Amino acid sequence: MEENKQTLSFAESPNQNALGKNKYFDPIMGMVGGLIMGGIVYIINSDHGVGPALIAAAKQTTYTFFAAGFTMKLSENLATYPRNRQLANLASVVIPTIVTVGLTYVVHSLKGTPEPFESTIPAMILSPLGFIWWNYKKRKQQKAMLAVAEKPNLKHQD
Repeated sequence: MEENKQTLSFAESPNQNALGKNKYFDPIMGMVGGLIMGGIVYIINSDHGVGPALIAAAKQTTYTFFAAGFTMKLSENLATYPRNRQLANLASVVIPTIVTVGLTYVVHSLKGTPEPFESTIPAMILSPLGFIWWNYKKRKQQKAMLAVAEKPNLKHQD
């Protein structure tokens, strides 16, 4: 009678994080963030005309797709780091927020955005809230995966 153990490998390849996902980029969160932030930046800059508002919105949408895809994964990887949970919780919000706000301001300071600081305010407000929500969701998902991995095999063995 051979013991049948259920195992769960969290890192099938070097490009996967603890939840078995790509550890560097999340295209879905990048797309969602890009569309939301691009729309907000368009509205903020619409007083300057359609052309300047579209330029600012296009820059924000494109930038956010790549930056949000990267920073959401950075946040997720920090949040699911098991060694020091309190430090992981803090770092998973603070570090990606600083990166997001800083890069957003730099992008809007380049030629073409009429209101660079005002265009950065939504990132200042929404980024920490988004990272807190995402990290809660990912820690909950990680906890469920660990519970499944630790559950004994309930199959009847003859």
